[in-house]
Parts: sequence; structure tokens; C-alpha cells
Amino acid sequence: MLVTGSDDCLVRIWDVSLGAPLVASLAGHAAPIGCVAISPDDDFIASGGNATNTDSRSKTTITTTYTSTIAAAATVSASRSSRRSGILLLRIRILLLLLLLVLVVVEVVVLVVLIVVVVVLVVVVVVVVVVVVVVVVVVVVVVVVVVVVVVVVVVAVAAAAAAAAAAAAAAAAVVVVVVVVEVVVVVAAAVAVEGVGVGVGGVLVFVAAAAGMGFRVGGVGVGISPPL
Repeated sequence: MLVTGSDDCLVRIWDVSLGAPLVASLAGHAAPIGCVAISPDDDFIASGGNATNTDSRSKTTITTTYTSTIAAAATVSASRSSRRSGILLLRIRILLLLLLLVLVVVEVVVLVVLIVVVVVLVVVVVVVVVVVVVVVVVVVVVVVVVVVVVVVVVVAVAAAAAAAAAAAAAAAAVVVVVVVVEVVVVVAAAVAVEGVGVGVGGVLVFVAAAAGMGFRVGGVGVGISPPL
């Protein structure tokens, strides 16, 4: 705070920290002001005029001016104290706002971290589920393939066995047919020459009855001569 006195009989109070530094203009002097003083605690201002006479009027004017100046200074001091309190409250509000902003930022960061953690957990769970499903599908496919292979092998073996049995049966039937044919042929030949023919072991034996001799081809032959 700066206090000045001038020849226009006004005491002016200035606050150099403000944009509009003039705080107040104090009137009351009847003569130019020659001196001003501020109390050590900045609560009071004293000013004195430059009166050249010493009559009772001048003294009264100076005294009255002094008293009114002190009252005005007290008012200015109160205003200044109120302004200081307002500035302090403003600073406190700014600090509180900054603290609130910091808390909001912290909450946002914590929320983002939680979201990231949840997303990572969901991704991990999805990956695990996909892996388990893939493993299960692979196992099922392998089991199905093994079952199909076993069934095919069993069917093939059964078919081969059936084919072998059929072949064996066909061969046996052929042998039976051949034997029957042999017997029929021998019998027919024996009847034709009045002799007897015998087939042994599936080998045809032809007997020439007219000559009374028997022929043997890879087996046993019996010949019977015709009756005289």
C-alpha cells in the first residue's frame, strides 16, 4: 500500500498490486498536505497540512482532518484485510479444484486400468475356451477316424474270410462235381464194355473189359474180364 498527499488537499491510497492502483481519495484538509505517515501495523494513516498560521481554526481543521483520515484509513485497512481474505479463499478454492482434478484423473486412470484388466481376463478366458474346444474336436476326430479304420479293417477281414470260405466251398463243390462226373463216366464206360470201372481218389480209372485187362492212371485200377 502506498499513501500520498498533494497540494489539492487530498490524501490518496494506492495499491500497487492491483490493476487499478488507486484505492481511495481522502478529503478533509483545507490546505496543501505536507506529510503523511503509516503506522507500523499498516492499520492507520496520519497526514498533516502545510498551514502557515496557527490560529484556532487551522488547528481545528488539521485535527479534524487527522481524525477523519484515521477513520478512512481504518476503513481502507478493513477493506484490504477483506481483500486479503478473499484472495486467500480464492487460493484455497483453486487448491481444492486442483485436488479435485487430481482425484478425477486418478479415478479415470484406475478405471482405465480396471477396464484393461477385465479385457485381458476376457481374452485369456476366450483363448482357453477356444483351445479346449479345438483339443476336444481333435480328440473326437481322432477317435472317429480310429473307429472308422477299425470298422473298415474288421469288415475287410470278414469279407476276406467270407470270400475264402466261399472259395473253399466252391472248390469243394467242384471236387464233388468232378468226382461225381468221374463216377458217372466210369459207370457208363463199364456198362458199355460189360466191365467195371472204379475211380479212386478223384482219379479216373478206365477198364477195358474186352481184353480182360485193367489200366491204372495215378491210382488203383481194377479190370474184370467179360463172361464167356
